[in-house]
Amino acid sequence: MDAIVAALIGLVGMLIAGGFVWLRSEIVPRLDRIEGRLDRMNERMDERFDDVSNLMRSQGERIARVEGREEAVTGG
Repeated sequence: MDAIVAALIGLVGMLIAGGFVWLRSEIVPRLDRIEGRLDRMNERMDERFDDVSNLMRSQGERIARVEGREEAVTGG
C-alpha cells in the first residue's frame, strides 16, 4: 500500500512539474513578443522626441534672429 501511495505522489509531482514546464513554454514566447513591441514603441517615442527637440531648436533660432533684428533696429 505504501508503495502505491509513493508512486501516486511521484506521479502527481511529475504532472505538476510537467505543467510548469508547459506553462513556461507558453509564457516565454509571449513575453518576448511583448518586449519586442515595447522596444519598437521606445524607438518611435525617441524619434518623436528628437523631432520635437529639433523643432524647438529651430523655433528658438528663429526667435533669436527676430529679437536680434529688433535690437538692431531699436539700437539696444
